[in-house]
Amino acid sequence: MIFKSRLFISAILGSLYAVYAVNAVRDDVIVLLYETDEDLHNDPKSPLTFFQERAKVANLQTAVYGGNMEYHGYGHKYPPLKPLLETMEKDKLVVLTDARDIVLNLPANEAVATSKIDKFIETFTNLRTNAPNAVVMSAEAQCCVAAMAHNGPSDYFDQKTKERTMRACSSGADNCQWLQSDHIEDWQNWMKERAFKTTGKDASDVYLNAGLMAGYPDDLLNLLNVADMNPSEDDQAVLSGLMHEFPDMIVLDYESELFGNNQWTRGLKDGCVYKSQGENLPLFHTETENEPLFLHTSGRFYDCLDMLIEELGGVSQQRYLGEVIEKQIAFNYGGGDDDDDDDDDDDDTVDDDTSKKMKKKKKKKKKKKKKDSKKMSKKNSKKNSKKNSKKKMKKKTKTPTLAPTTALG
Repeated sequence: MIFKSRLFISAILGSLYAVYAVNAVRDDVIVLLYETDEDLHNDPKSPLTFFQERAKVANLQTAVYGGNMEYHGYGHKYPPLKPLLETMEKDKLVVLTDARDIVLNLPANEAVATSKIDKFIETFTNLRTNAPNAVVMSAEAQCCVAAMAHNGPSDYFDQKTKERTMRACSSGADNCQWLQSDHIEDWQNWMKERAFKTTGKDASDVYLNAGLMAGYPDDLLNLLNVADMNPSEDDQAVLSGLMHEFPDMIVLDYESELFGNNQWTRGLKDGCVYKSQGENLPLFHTETENEPLFLHTSGRFYDCLDMLIEELGGVSQQRYLGEVIEKQIAFNYGGGDDDDDDDDDDDDTVDDDTSKKMKKKKKKKKKKKKKDSKKMSKKNSKKNSKKNSKKKMKKKTKTPTLAPTTALG
């Protein structure tokens, strides 16, 4: 296993150095994408393919890791990162992300794409003004993963020694189901308070999401060493606990300036919060009007993910068509009433009348979701039809020019 890991790391590093030698990619930032399914590399409609295509437009260096390793849990993606980070230049900004639910919010326009990367680095620096060695992570509106229902904010670390005092369970496992507990209230109150102290207002995205983070190699290595995470642990719970005990190590992007999380609990119509503002422009948040470089669709919000890809002119798997995709249910990721809408199991703790009312309510909401989904798909189909007709007209009247391509890892 160790030998295989070393071969994998050597292959990744080799591909990175080859990129430097052949292509004029940016040398100030790199995106490392975690993905265990190697087949996604060969799928022209996968989110990973779209991500890498738009990265090429911006000359942004990317590398995918995790394909040759067995999956053991949420914390599995961190151990193989250490050798990669240890060999990188100290001044190279590193973005860590999962591959299958992320959109690179860039149009197919090199000038605009390049300026957005520049803006990302500038904003990252500004966010760390009061914590110069911090790792910046994304913030979301949903709380909390199941593991956080079993332990409180102070349970995972000793603030004086920086040693681990307890381990987080693996959300969704038999011994780690979601439940309403005092711990959940403690997490929510603390994170809301921290967000208010930082921003001076009641922000909507106040909870740490571990799916997106950025930092320099030494700062990321320090974070991983202190986190001391087992592969089976829920990383979101551990990192939230780390932020509680060592607040200068993590900064959250409360305004979604770098990282934008969509809100799967609100459904496709209201929860897919990034919209088009025209050709050759990135998508923008309908409330804050910010244009984060990375858009995240956690909670298996794949119908939204595919809508975003097509809004940017890409080709998707069109998972917004037909049946509404089931989201993660409450035993894995708790929250408001919407979480229960996706759980069809009967609740033995309620009486028959209440159960009937709940089922009625669920049916109504599911019908509404289906209707919204069909409306969105029709709208999207019309938009793509118009785009395709425009492209055909251009082909008839203009001689096509070839832009230089950039091969990335």
